[in-house]
Amino acid sequence: MELQLGADHPHTLAAKNNLADVWRCSGEHDKAVAAFSATLEHMEQALDADHPHILEAKSNLALVWMAKSEYALAEDLLGTVLAVQNRVLGSEHRDTLLARHNHTGAKLMLPENNKRALNDLLKVEEQVAAASRRLGLEELHARAVELVAVIRKAIKAKARRGRRH
Repeated sequence: MELQLGADHPHTLAAKNNLADVWRCSGEHDKAVAAFSATLEHMEQALDADHPHILEAKSNLALVWMAKSEYALAEDLLGTVLAVQNRVLGSEHRDTLLARHNHTGAKLMLPENNKRALNDLLKVEEQVAAASRRLGLEELHARAVELVAVIRKAIKAKARRGRRH
């Protein structure tokens, strides 16, 4: 594909991103990080900063960081993606809701979460669940409902730990 379309063509870059995602899905996280990082660097030189391929590559790289327990890196990258998605697509677009869901998941894993931060995350994810249900995005709705349950458990566990101390 690269020989026919060129290294900077969006389809070539998307194919490289897809290959990196295969490595991510197969658990080859170091290969995936290297491939996503190289592809993302190339994309940022060849495409507009708000191009969907760049946002997808950043999201995929963030998912690898989460799989490697590098939650701060993932949260930072997903925050960037979420800000662009909100600005470009609006708060109720499918891709924005998915970005918000992934960002909430990354933030949940940060060690500095206190009860207030967890309650804020709960509100955000409840909004994702409601919007995804209203828009008929069943898979995202199910994932959001699951994350709401996880956040509620984290809030209860933090409250129990607070009573013991």
